[in-house]
Amino acid sequence: KSQIDMIIDRDDRVVDVCEIKFCKDDFAVDANYARTIQSRIEKVSESKANRRSVVSVLITPYGLKRNSYSDRFQKVITINDLFA
Repeated sequence: KSQIDMIIDRDDRVVDVCEIKFCKDDFAVDANYARTIQSRIEKVSESKANRRSVVSVLITPYGLKRNSYSDRFQKVITINDLFA
């Protein structure tokens, strides 16, 4: 069992698995959280028998701190993207 903040099942056969994190600075992914994200992506992929692509998306106010685990997110949406 896992908790996913938001799933968007798009018409173009892509599923966005969204993690929503509030923090006062860039969000940093550590090793433990990277494993959690990977597990969630795998569970969504397994549940989609109709072969959809799965994309991991981070929604956070300020962005993503780049490190060796930040590549777990394929797309980052910030507050500027939401209110542009």
